[in-house]
Amino acid sequence: MMLTPKYEIDALGTIVKLVASTSMATILPRIAVQRAVDRGTLRVHAILAPRLIRHIVRISHPRRPLSTAAEALVSIIASEIQRTSDAATPGSQDLNKEKME
Repeated sequence: MMLTPKYEIDALGTIVKLVASTSMATILPRIAVQRAVDRGTLRVHAILAPRLIRHIVRISHPRRPLSTAAEALVSIIASEIQRTSDAATPGSQDLNKEKME
């Protein structure tokens, strides 16, 4: 499926107001619209297929290494992503065990 965005807006509040006041739609994380959904100004429809893929990157200045605390946070986030990914994919834990052996 090919989507052709009509507008590109970076401010979440502006997107929510635009969708709430027009016949337009958007794709956002549920957390970004939950208050408007609770108030009844927006409706949510989960996208189950096709599966949405997100790319997450870590960016830092090449001459300023991350602090020990920042490195620890990145490690925690990476572990959590791996854990939730494993939990969501049947059989993936068995594959990860095989990779470690």
